[in-house]
Amino acid sequence: MKNDSSPSPITGFLDASVTPYHTAAAIVDRLKDAGFTELDERERWDVTPGAGYFVRRNGSAVLAFVPGAKSPAEVGFRIVGAHTDSPALKLKTSAESDAHGYRVVPVEVYGSPIVSTWLDRDLVVAGRLVTERDGALQSVLARLPGTPARVPNLAIHLNRNVNDGFKYNNQDHLRAIIGAAASGENTESGKADNSSRLVEALASGIGVPVDSVRGADVFLTDGQPAARTGLASEFLVSGRIDNAAGCFTTLEAFLRSPRGDSTAVAFFADTEEVGSKTATGADSPFLRDTLDRIVALAGAGGPEEAFRARARSIVVSNDATNAVHPNFAEKHDSSYRPVANRGPVVKLSAQHRYATTGATHGFFADACRAAGVPVQVIVPRSDIPSGSTIGPMTAAWTGIPTVDVGIPIIAMHSIRETAGYDDIDFMIRALVGFYSSDVRIDP
Repeated sequence: MKNDSSPSPITGFLDASVTPYHTAAAIVDRLKDAGFTELDERERWDVTPGAGYFVRRNGSAVLAFVPGAKSPAEVGFRIVGAHTDSPALKLKTSAESDAHGYRVVPVEVYGSPIVSTWLDRDLVVAGRLVTERDGALQSVLARLPGTPARVPNLAIHLNRNVNDGFKYNNQDHLRAIIGAAASGENTESGKADNSSRLVEALASGIGVPVDSVRGADVFLTDGQPAARTGLASEFLVSGRIDNAAGCFTTLEAFLRSPRGDSTAVAFFADTEEVGSKTATGADSPFLRDTLDRIVALAGAGGPEEAFRARARSIVVSNDATNAVHPNFAEKHDSSYRPVANRGPVVKLSAQHRYATTGATHGFFADACRAAGVPVQVIVPRSDIPSGSTIGPMTAAWTGIPTVDVGIPIIAMHSIRETAGYDDIDFMIRALVGFYSSDVRIDP
């Protein structure tokens, strides 16, 4: 293996993807660079086979597609999905206050992070501001320079049981320090003071008047750049590998795949980490309705043709999975222990926490073999419930056969996760093979 720690496209993408809004923006920038045209859900669409298009919703979810040479009703869709969000701490920007000489902001815990890993870290403050201009509300990306926030631990002298399973209280213990108290007094105000130096700084940074700000979605995330590690630089360490890496590999495969008869789709949903039941999530009609609209644009007719198109389609849900941990190998079934740098992992679950079936497993395994990519399998221990993905919800909403896959990572939902660097390329090649496959799944 080549010893190379130089920057790469995946590290740059991970560093840019500090919030779902920034991840979606990075995806859109890449699509525009590739010549794709943005469509507006509110307007009529006019598309041409072989050309590229995308639509975004709420600034955090994106669906891109290239119409195939044939109607989807005849050959179906080839769809890969990932999600733009990751566990984080979301700032309660309207509750900013002074506390004992510090300026603090309380947080909500977004998703299910390993909370302790967010403490004593250099934290990025980023998200979006919603501003009013000429009677319209607009979302604008915002990110403060550097790493201005920190959630400090309590000294061990004052918390002797911190190493014995101490539980942080999300309301009281996770307030972020963003500066010194404005008043200079060493007192606890006990309530928010209805001002936000944080929002003022974000607005100033993007050049908008603070009095035009009507809303804010602002997060604390890892400020340390993505890097390669290991004696041979064989590992990738970063925040948000779950699932910005899934977005990256999906996007790269989508753009590299040759265009053919089938319509290729890349779906980047939001809010997976909090259940997906939103207008931008997989547990919504966003994907299904857009597929049906594409069928209608192909001149294929009414609902009958949309049903036919979905019945001829297949979905890959691309989301990270748990690699075997060398210090906790007993947490995996001994027959199913995925290892970093040995290829994508197909996820199976008798409880349908994953959408994979025997048929879709076989389809993806064949695509990997055709691409010369090794493939692994994970089935959870029978006494440890597995997580889930966008796969089951996508399958339920569309009725399309779905396979759940992902790169194996260690320390999922930590502020810093670890993946195999070679697995990024393995996954891209496997997904190119999927998009290129003309194999069908019979009922």
